[in-house]
Amino acid sequence: MKALWDILAVGLGGAAGTLLRHGIELRAQALSLSIPAVAGINILGAFMIGLWMTLLLERAHLSPRWRLLLTTGLLGGFTTFGTLMAEGGGLMRQGDVAGGLVLIGGEVLLGLLATLFGMSAARLLRRQA
Repeated sequence: MKALWDILAVGLGGAAGTLLRHGIELRAQALSLSIPAVAGINILGAFMIGLWMTLLLERAHLSPRWRLLLTTGLLGGFTTFGTLMAEGGGLMRQGDVAGGLVLIGGEVLLGLLATLFGMSAARLLRRQA
């Protein structure tokens, strides 16, 4: 029964994350942003994963099920690495190899930096508490 509740937690979090991502993508399209919304979503998601994972792992106030819901579910559904690869590959197929490599490479680098920044932010928050 525990496994079923864990699966439901990941599923509910994932549904919320994908709906949140879709809403941001629609808003970005309405604003006609010059960069793909997926780039901002992945960088924000990387930051949040760094922040939440550090806070959740260093503060054991939440149950493992809530951790699954928030990280594997919500943030896993929110971040879109596969979509990034598809957009980068699409640029390359259209002949913009440099653009595809810059999109993918830049986002991987910025995502890593955002994750590390999120971890640092969580530690600062912990010290202030």
